[in-house]
Amino acid sequence: MENVECASMENLNFLSPPNFQPLLQNYTNSQHLTQIHAKIIRSNLSTNPILASQLLHLHSSFGNLNCASSIFHRIQSPSTFSWNLIIRAHTINSSSSKSLILYNLMICAGVPPDKFTFPFVIKACAASSAVEKGKEVHASVIKSGFYCKDLFVKNTLLDMYLKCGSLECARKVFDEIPVKNVVSWTTMVSGLVGFRELDCARKLFDQMPVRNVVSWTAMINGYVSNGRPQEAFELFSQMQVEGVKPNEFTLVSLLRACTELGSLILWWWKGRGKRKEGGKRRGRVVRGGWDVWLTAGSYGGGGRMEERERKEVGKKRKKIKIMLFK
Repeated sequence: MENVECASMENLNFLSPPNFQPLLQNYTNSQHLTQIHAKIIRSNLSTNPILASQLLHLHSSFGNLNCASSIFHRIQSPSTFSWNLIIRAHTINSSSSKSLILYNLMICAGVPPDKFTFPFVIKACAASSAVEKGKEVHASVIKSGFYCKDLFVKNTLLDMYLKCGSLECARKVFDEIPVKNVVSWTTMVSGLVGFRELDCARKLFDQMPVRNVVSWTAMINGYVSNGRPQEAFELFSQMQVEGVKPNEFTLVSLLRACTELGSLILWWWKGRGKRKEGGKRRGRVVRGGWDVWLTAGSYGGGGRMEERERKEVGKKRKKIKIMLFK
C-alpha cells in the first residue's frame, strides 16, 4: 500500500481500481479523500462503478453533496445501489427536497427501488412535511411487497405520518404491524404525546411489553410539557423501581417539572434512593461514566436558573450544577 501512496505522478495512469480501494478504505480526513479522488480522476478511473460507489458514499459522509452529485451524474446507467447512495446522501444532509426529486428521477428511469430506498425517501417526506408524497411512497411500498415483511419500513412510515400531523394514517400503520418492537411502540407513544393525547399515550405506554429509557422519557416529557409535573415524578419513581436508568433527556424533563411545581424535588440516585442535606435535596445521576449533580432549594430571587458546566478531560465526566431561584 505504501508503494501505491508513493507512486509518482507519471505512473498514476497505471494504477488500477484494486490499487485505489485500499487508499479509499484508509483515508484519514476530507482533504485526504479529495486528494485520492483527484488521483482517480487523473487516472481516468472516475467512471469505474466500484470506485464511483465508494467515492459517492465517502463524500456523502462528509456532507460534500456537490462532489457526490458530480460523481453520480458521471455514472452511466446507475444501479439501484447508486441511486440509494445519492438519495441517502441528500436525506442525511438536510436536502430532503432534492432527495424526493432524485427518487422521482429514479422511478422515471425505470430503476426499481428496494427496501433500502424507501426508508430514506420516507424520511425525506417527513423532513419536507410532504404527506401526500409520503402516501404515494407508501402505496409503492405496498405494491413492491416490502410493507408486509419489513418492520423498519413500517416504523419509518409511522414516524413520517406522525411528523406530518396525520394521526389517523399513523394509527392505521401502527395497527397493521402484527409484531411491534420497542421502536414501534415508542414512536406511537411519542406521537400521541405530540398530539396532546396524554391519556391515550399512557394507556399505550402501559401496554408495552418492553420499555427502554427512550419510552420512559417520552412519556415523562409528555406530562411535563402538558402541565402535569406530579405525574411525571410518579412515572419517574416507577421507572426507578423497574431498574431503568435515566439519561440526560430524562433529567432535563424532570428539571422542567421542578420549575412547574415551584420547588425542586431532587434525588440522589445511584440505585439507593434519596438523601437530604442541609434542608435541601441534592441529586446525582450516574450513567455511562457521566455524573450529573443537581442542587436546588427555595431561595429568594428573581425566578431565574443558572447553569454551569465543567468537563474533566481524561475522566470523561461532565458535572452540571443547577441552582433554581424562586
